[in-house]
Amino acid sequence: MKLPHLLREHAAVLIIDLQERLLPAMPDQETVLKNALVLTEMARAFNLPLLCSEQYPRGLGPTAEPLATKLHEQEALVLEKTSFSTVLPELLTRLEETGRRQIIVSGVETHVCVFQTVRDLVARDYDVYVPWDAVNSRDPKNMTIALEQFRQMGAHITSTETVLFDLLQDSKDPHFKELQALIK
Repeated sequence: MKLPHLLREHAAVLIIDLQERLLPAMPDQETVLKNALVLTEMARAFNLPLLCSEQYPRGLGPTAEPLATKLHEQEALVLEKTSFSTVLPELLTRLEETGRRQIIVSGVETHVCVFQTVRDLVARDYDVYVPWDAVNSRDPKNMTIALEQFRQMGAHITSTETVLFDLLQDSKDPHFKELQALIK
């Protein structure tokens, strides 16, 4: 299978359940939050649609700071949900409105909400990119299994840095220095 180029006019970013009470249980919470912030800043710079979900926020709390502030500043669509998949009518409507078919996914837990969302997006013929360093599970073995299942589904396992530079395409891009600084 050939890996298509990520294109700004086709891409959107989806952040899944990076919430105050979920993140502390993740073994690599700092990296996941940092990379979600990189993806959020990239979305701002390239004017990509930014979407977010919160799993039962009354019980699991809101999206963690400073990510919540960035999402608010960018007027991201934030969906409250109780289902594990984020592929809800509101999400599909927003994606249809934008015409975006390449979805970059970050979030927790890789083997539950991220898994079901990726599976549902792939089933609807979306081109899904999962940066391995922007997802996490409480048990690393569950994350490893989920990443392999994503490959089997036809999703693209990548890294935050690869996504960033694929969308940049050229060091002459006016956003290069600003975005490169985020990954140093």
